[in-house]
Amino acid sequence: QIIAHADRQRLLKNWSPADLRPITTNATAPGTAYQGRQGQTNARELVYYVKSAAHPWTVVINVPYEVVLNLAMSIGAPLALVLLAVMGVFYANLAVLSRDITNPLAELVQASKTITAGQKWSPSEQVQREDEIGQLNKAFHQMYQSRNKQLNELSLLLGVSHEVSSSMDINQGMAAILRGALRGTGAAGARAVVLNPSSGYPLQFGEGPAARAMSALDRRLMSQLRHKSELVLSDEAAVRQALDLTETAVLPLTAFIAIPLNSNERFQGILWLGYRQPHEFDQTERDLLHTLAGQAAVLVENARLFSTAEVGCRRLAAVLASTTEAVIVTDQTNRILLVNRAMEKIFSLKSNEIIGRPVKDVISAPELVAALAAEGSRARNLEIPGQNGRTYYANLSDIFTTDGQEMGRVAVLHDITHLKEVDELKTEFVRTVSHDLKNPLAVMRGYTTMLPMAGEINQGQKKYIQKIETSIDRMEHLVTDLLDLGRIEAGVGLQINEFDTLPLLEEITVDYWQHAHLEGLKIEVEAQPNLPIITGDRVLIRQAIANLIINATKYAPQSGTIKLRAEASPGEIVFSVQDFGPGIPPEGQIRLFEKFYRVKQKGEERKNGSGLGLAIVKSIAERHGGRAWCHSTPGQGSTFYFSIPLLPKQNGTGNGQFGAGPL
Repeated sequence: QIIAHADRQRLLKNWSPADLRPITTNATAPGTAYQGRQGQTNARELVYYVKSAAHPWTVVINVPYEVVLNLAMSIGAPLALVLLAVMGVFYANLAVLSRDITNPLAELVQASKTITAGQKWSPSEQVQREDEIGQLNKAFHQMYQSRNKQLNELSLLLGVSHEVSSSMDINQGMAAILRGALRGTGAAGARAVVLNPSSGYPLQFGEGPAARAMSALDRRLMSQLRHKSELVLSDEAAVRQALDLTETAVLPLTAFIAIPLNSNERFQGILWLGYRQPHEFDQTERDLLHTLAGQAAVLVENARLFSTAEVGCRRLAAVLASTTEAVIVTDQTNRILLVNRAMEKIFSLKSNEIIGRPVKDVISAPELVAALAAEGSRARNLEIPGQNGRTYYANLSDIFTTDGQEMGRVAVLHDITHLKEVDELKTEFVRTVSHDLKNPLAVMRGYTTMLPMAGEINQGQKKYIQKIETSIDRMEHLVTDLLDLGRIEAGVGLQINEFDTLPLLEEITVDYWQHAHLEGLKIEVEAQPNLPIITGDRVLIRQAIANLIINATKYAPQSGTIKLRAEASPGEIVFSVQDFGPGIPPEGQIRLFEKFYRVKQKGEERKNGSGLGLAIVKSIAERHGGRAWCHSTPGQGSTFYFSIPLLPKQNGTGNGQFGAGPL
């Protein structure tokens, strides 16, 4: 019960604490407090009650919440003002301190951008401090100096490389390298000593005020550097010890660095620098000098190669100028690289006016122009009509580099006018003699067949008669070949028709299988399907193929197989006969298609033949506008080819016109 209260009406009424969560549970507090509400006004109040330990009393204090708030405000307001003032001072100091940090950092960020862009930069006083900002500034400054040093070295090397590459003169190039070494190191003198293969005295180069005095140590340093990568002597004591000099010997300078000039693992000489004071050589300086030494070694090697090439070029020019054969050289784009005096005379040219020009704009012979500009790589031979009725035989070959890449072509022209005249006289003589021999041979054969009628003939006489008949057969074959060759070359009586290739090959195979079988061979036909129709003299083309088969059976017996092929190439059909015999040496392949020429090989001296079979093949191919050639490898066999151009269809038969001449 309430025994004391400001409101008398509440006396002797019951009171008990509300079942609310206490505001504080601090064990040291003497009572308990909680937030309650007045019964009449329902206003919030703070209730604090304390139970007495000596009496059964409870003291209860009800404080309206407005009073509590006013009391809290009176206590907290001064504290809040003090706190705000402290925070203001703190933030003001923080702004000053942050500006002292951020401004130098911003300057260093801008410095990094400036250094990255390659522009000039110098630190301000704001970042020149002893704290971490100052340490960072020092790092940036060192980076800037290092970058400038590297750029200067690169600029130096670029300038030296430009001067060296702009001239093949070793004196000019070496002077540029030595001047670059002086600029990059600050040495008192720089020297280069290069071995001279054409003389016992080396080539000497020097730059700088002390270069002349340094020459006294050239030989000692040369002997030291032959088997070393570098020689670094930082002071006078090291110089005397390394070069084996006495204490009384006068040194031109105090410190030296020497680097060998090596090219393709061959010692070429030395590059060395001298300093007046003791000098410590850092790695950057040594790297620069090694780079310059590498350029010097390349310069020496290039000068040596250029000198060798120049001597060879002069010798070649002298040979070409003095030779009577005409020579022309073209590059990959069919532009003229070289002509000699004989070529100038034939086509009325001036070398200084035509070098570098397309060959088609200079040479008046279409055959030679076409051969020089033809696609594909192979040796070619052709006859070229020249001025004033002269005839030239041109040998064309491809020019290859050491790694097998084609770099141009060379043609050598031989004047064969006199040989052509002699050949025509010989042909006319042979043709006349051949005609005159036919009747005597027929008479001889007739009488040999009549000898048994004159009386009995013994075995010895029969043997002699057989040898006479064999010789007559050989003479008749020779006369027939000569007459055929003359008829083909003259273009008389050739019959031009259209015909299929495959039936022709099958016909030849049937006719010559027994001839091949007797020599231990068999003929295999390999023909592309759907070969185009050929326009030409079927009899002559058949004869050309037959001659190649007979040639294979004669020189490749018992070799297994003869392959007879026909295949279409752009604008032509190519016939070939391949054997697997002993092959033909390269020196014997050059004249294979010449009249009466036979390759001389061991074991084949007794083989019969006129030496006209391949010449007839060549003439037949050329009369049709084609060509004949051979590929052979000793020990692997030979393949003989001839081509027949594919011409527009012609109706009927008779003489026609082909690219090589009338048929």
